[in-house]
Amino acid sequence: GGSSSNVPHPKYDATSSSSKEDFELAGDLKQQAADAKSSGDLEKALELYNQAVLAAPPSALLYANRAMVLEQMGHYVEAVEDCTYALEINPDSSKALKVRGKIRYQHLKNKDWHGALSDLNQAQAMDFDPD
Repeated sequence: GGSSSNVPHPKYDATSSSSKEDFELAGDLKQQAADAKSSGDLEKALELYNQAVLAAPPSALLYANRAMVLEQMGHYVEAVEDCTYALEINPDSSKALKVRGKIRYQHLKNKDWHGALSDLNQAQAMDFDPD
């Protein structure tokens, strides 16, 4: 697809009057998004993750998972933003650090080696989880 630099990937806004706290709906949407992602339908996965983010206050993991979809679609700037959202919620999110480190290392036009190394080192330091 033509990679437009304006991919919707909303951030949950607790101060917004339209913000919801439907954790059950968010859970369903996350499950559907994971299914779409594993079957390779990234556009659908992104759409479902966006809905899940807006359905209830998201976890760091939700943002990190959406970042992975954005990264696979080639939307690196948005993916890095999602990793940053994840790390605002949980500074120890090794998934977010790994995705952001990888993108900083491989894809950003002015490669951010220093940022990439610090992300990946930090992820490794915490990574007792083989995933």
